[in-house]
Amino acid sequence: MTPFSGPFTVAQARSAGLPQAKMHGSDYVRLFHGIYAPAGAIDLRVRCEAARLLLPDDAVATGLTALRLRGLDLGTDLPVTFVTRQSVRMRHGGINLRTVAELPRHRGWIAERSEACAFLLDSEPLVPAVTAVDRALHRGMVTRSDILAAPLTTRARRAFAHVAVGAHSPRESKLRLALTLAGLPRPETQGRIEADGKLVAQVDLLYRHFRVALEYEGGQHLTDPEQWQKDITRYADLVRLGFTVVRVTAERMRKPDEVVNEVFRGLVDHGYPGPAPRFNPSWWAAVG
Repeated sequence: MTPFSGPFTVAQARSAGLPQAKMHGSDYVRLFHGIYAPAGAIDLRVRCEAARLLLPDDAVATGLTALRLRGLDLGTDLPVTFVTRQSVRMRHGGINLRTVAELPRHRGWIAERSEACAFLLDSEPLVPAVTAVDRALHRGMVTRSDILAAPLTTRARRAFAHVAVGAHSPRESKLRLALTLAGLPRPETQGRIEADGKLVAQVDLLYRHFRVALEYEGGQHLTDPEQWQKDITRYADLVRLGFTVVRVTAERMRKPDEVVNEVFRGLVDHGYPGPAPRFNPSWWAAVG
C-alpha cells in the first residue's frame, strides 16, 4: 500500500519511509522535479496539486489552467499557470508562474472564470487566447459582461475586441480571426439566412451585405450520408438565393491565405469596395 493518496515531495517520502527505489518504480509517477504521485489517473487537478507543493502559499491558478479546471474542453494540461504576489523565480518545467500586484478573485486556489479570461487575453498570443474565450462564452461559462467587469489591461481590452459570441468551435474562431486579422470585415457568427419567412440555413460565418457564407466542414459532414445530402441541398438553396458559399476544411486551413483570398474574391464579386487582405509577418505568426 502506498502511504500517499496524492502528490508528495521527496522530503515527505523520506519522512514516510518510502524508499527512493520504490518511488522510481511502476507504483509512482514523477510530475515535476522532486514531486511524485501514485500511478493512476493523473489529471489536471492532480498536476496542479503537485505544482502547489512547489509554489508560494498564495499561488492561484488562472488563465487556461483555471478555465480547464472549471470545465473548459480546450487546450492541454501543461504547462499549468499560476500567479502570486510574492517575488519568486520558478524554474520548474511545466509550471508558469507570474508575480502580480493583486491576486485575481478566486475560490479556493482557482481564479474566477472572468478573471481567468482576462489573464488569458493579457498573457497569451491573440489567436489561442481569443479562441479559448470564444469557447468559454459558447459553453456558457462566462458572459461578455463578466469579462468586462474584470480588471482588464490595455492589451487584454484590445484582444477582447476580437472575441465573439456564437462561435461553435475553435476552428470557426480561428477562421474568423484569419479573415479579420488580414483586414477583411468581421463576419457574423452563426448567421441565419431566411427566405419567404422560412429559415434556409444557419451558417458558421456570414457576410450578409455581400452575400458570402462560410462553412467549416468537420469530419461528420463527409462520413454521415444523411448530413452530406442535407449540406448539398442547403448549399444549392444558398446559391439559388445569390450567395457565394466558401467551404473550409482543416486541410484547406493549412494554407489560410488561400482561404482568405477566396473569401475576398467572393466579397468583391458582390460589391465589396475594401482593400485586398494583407498577409504580413504578424499575420503569419498569428494564423499560420
